[in-house]
Amino acid sequence: MAAQAAGELGMTVRTLCVEKPRVDRQEGPVRGEPVYAGGPKLRGRAVETLVKDLPTRPWQELVECQMENLRDPGRVHIDPFGHVHVCQGISVGNYLETSLAGVLTAYAPCTHPVCGPLLAGGPAALARAYHLAPADRYVDECHFCSDLCKTLVDRFPEFLTPRQVYGFKE
Repeated sequence: MAAQAAGELGMTVRTLCVEKPRVDRQEGPVRGEPVYAGGPKLRGRAVETLVKDLPTRPWQELVECQMENLRDPGRVHIDPFGHVHVCQGISVGNYLETSLAGVLTAYAPCTHPVCGPLLAGGPAALARAYHLAPADRYVDECHFCSDLCKTLVDRFPEFLTPRQVYGFKE
């Protein structure tokens, strides 16, 4: 109904549908290409249900954010609570507290408590920066990062928000 209403208002409408991921090839992955098919980004709550039976890699190899340009984002997401996200669940401010222009101008990626370590060496650097004990293996960088952010959500509630993104019920 929301997509229909937006269409009637002349707005661009895109909907998301995620099929269960699957492994399509027998040989190892080509560097930079997904090791699974189906198109999901394994972040937030999707991690809990979509990673089963997918191939994994050691967490130490996951040293670069493959999905988002955290240094100079060309787009952001704004949630219903006003949080401005450079990636799902990683907020750089709230436009209800500061203007959107103010949030974007104030964003300093290298000193952001989550984006800074990610820029310095991906999720592996984030784990090391906060002395976290990750699992041995993850499907990809997003899977690892999401797991780390879930661990850090209480430490950085202003930046890892809203909690529902990480599967919390509040």
